[in-house]
Amino acid sequence: MLTSPDGLFRAGHFARARRGYADVLRTDPGDAHANAQVGRIALLSNAFVTAEKYLARAVELTPGDDALKELLADCYARQNKFARAVPVLRAAGRDAVAEQYAAAGDTPFALRGPRRTEVAFQELDPLPAVEASVNGSAPMRFLLDTAAEPVLTMEAAERARLRAVASTRARDGTETHLGVVRSFQLGSIEARNVPVVWRDVDLPASGTIGMIVLSRFLTTFDYVRRTLVLRRRSQLRALKVEAARHDAEILPLWLAGGRFPCTVGSVNGHGPRLVCLSTGEPGIGVTTSEELATRWGLEFGTARTGSGGAPGRPIVADEVALGGATVRGIPGMVGPLLDDRLGFDTIATFGHEFLKRFALTFDFTGMSLYVTGPPVTTATSVPL
Repeated sequence: MLTSPDGLFRAGHFARARRGYADVLRTDPGDAHANAQVGRIALLSNAFVTAEKYLARAVELTPGDDALKELLADCYARQNKFARAVPVLRAAGRDAVAEQYAAAGDTPFALRGPRRTEVAFQELDPLPAVEASVNGSAPMRFLLDTAAEPVLTMEAAERARLRAVASTRARDGTETHLGVVRSFQLGSIEARNVPVVWRDVDLPASGTIGMIVLSRFLTTFDYVRRTLVLRRRSQLRALKVEAARHDAEILPLWLAGGRFPCTVGSVNGHGPRLVCLSTGEPGIGVTTSEELATRWGLEFGTARTGSGGAPGRPIVADEVALGGATVRGIPGMVGPLLDDRLGFDTIATFGHEFLKRFALTFDFTGMSLYVTGPPVTTATSVPL
């Protein structure tokens, strides 16, 4: 049985872990690790006042920890307090991002337009795609990928007349340009001063839209109606009424790293445990580790390359569920999970082939995931 705060945190028992760290701080208020972890847990739930207090204290206690500074900067950025994030990013050695945030000005992610808009999917498979206008351009096609950063191809950036304020170069030589979109139009809502990156990337679209943008709204991926619905956060009460009318399953929601939405789910009756949601996984409904797949009695197919380029072995999960939203016979892969990037353990990443059977609404104010869709269904299995 887990008792240590670190063990509880790693296993996703965040509330119990927070109480354990609070006990440590009652004895030693200057414990840097406990301060950092209380702040980290608060940030997962967008509890910004608490996150700011404890992360700032942790940075003060361990001024050489750049990862903590990046967490504090993320806390500011999620609140659109870019000016406060800039010096923290510079102190962490993230000068390129600091330049980008400074270029966004005093009103990043400023919204204009109605309280709600709907944008039709241009297609559902292999991934959902919508049209958006960048800096007044003709409509461009963007993939919806919850875990993706706002990234454009070089061609799309040229069409939008983007100007780089900073650039970085990866170890493989790939150059990434950072800038700010002055106008990003989705349906009838316009977001202004949106940080984006662009690089020479192989995409079947002009770019991707992920949670860094979509978490600014009450966002619904309505796969059933093939529509992206964006609501202002002020529409939460109306959303709850609509969710009750459709008997929506309401699950807890966390946001890790600014762009990885997590909730609780089950695979083959194992759970509920933490899972990550990634809408940008074509052909894959569930990814899990070889250890867990073996424990669950899943059969492995011949090894092949997954959608992210990493090697994996295909599986078919007998049952995958988000609460009562259940589908049987879901194709998937054994491969790497996102745990190292999240900072805690998950049992799986749920991808497009599972999620596309529902309507998913992400509420990053109340930190709830609303799931509506058909009753228990059976997917069309693919051969291993």
